[in-house]
Amino acid sequence: MRDYVREVSSAWILLGQKRSSFGVSSDIQCCFLCLDNSIRFETFAIISVPIPPVRQCSLDECMELFREFEYLTGEERYECSKCKRLSDKKRRLDIWELPKIFIVHFKRY
Repeated sequence: MRDYVREVSSAWILLGQKRSSFGVSSDIQCCFLCLDNSIRFETFAIISVPIPPVRQCSLDECMELFREFEYLTGEERYECSKCKRLSDKKRRLDIWELPKIFIVHFKRY
């Protein structure tokens, strides 16, 4: 986990003065063949969250749906960076740090 924290710190150093304008999100992926976990950090200004299929929902419910594991199978599979094989994966997006102004786009369709 310490390597990941260093990676985030490096990303912030590169951003310099723009830090307050952007947040940091993580993309965590696990290969089902070699069981390798990889994490990639990205900056964002706007985040798109899905809306649960209910009549009314809260922002918390939308964020929970955003953070759920997604399974990449079939045509969504791609080559693992460690074992170099086409494999099924599970993926989870998460937010590490919010920007000063947090803009949420709700995916309706």
